[in-house]
Amino acid sequence: MKKIVLVGNVACGKTTLCQRLNGLKLQYEKTQALNVVNCTIDTPGEYLEHRSLMRGLTVVSADTDYVVFVQDASRDLYLYSPGQAAAFPVPVIGVVSKADIATEKQIAQMGGEAQLFREVMVWMRRVEQACGRKPVLYVGQQFVNNHLVHAPAALRSHDVWVARYGAYKPYVRLLHWQLTPYGRVNGIKGEVDINVFNGTRRQFEEYLQKKR
Repeated sequence: MKKIVLVGNVACGKTTLCQRLNGLKLQYEKTQALNVVNCTIDTPGEYLEHRSLMRGLTVVSADTDYVVFVQDASRDLYLYSPGQAAAFPVPVIGVVSKADIATEKQIAQMGGEAQLFREVMVWMRRVEQACGRKPVLYVGQQFVNNHLVHAPAALRSHDVWVARYGAYKPYVRLLHWQLTPYGRVNGIKGEVDINVFNGTRRQFEEYLQKKR
């Protein structure tokens, strides 16, 4: 598995992304120091906000495969300077967080939907290159309703995984969706995501065969 370090300002979503990538229960907690969870390194937002600490990010990244710049789409704050990615010895990729709660004005300020889709596609291609599998796009229902319909065909070709907690019958036709992040499964310690496939067991097995 690739090792990554998450970089971004305070409250941009780095810890939530770290928890999700590692199958942990989602809970907000202020990252006070470097936090290593399996192959993910979560960093305090102050490392980006205070230039005197930037050197620490460069040092930490030397032992990783990728640096991930996390940008909160719902905030006007943008701390990445032009050419900043060149300061790291490994490839840098970008993740736009909270895109489903960003206002139209904020999306326009970041370059509009076209720019948002471009950055999402960069991330999807990097994941596919690293994993050898076409990734699923995980978004909220609001993003599906307001933005996905305008996305380029390359992005819409990905399967979409929507968080619809407690909804066995979402009001739009979905192939599969996340029912709860707090499920329990025999043989797995701790809480896990429970998802619903909109079909029979045989249809699910056929779906998996197509994705291999």
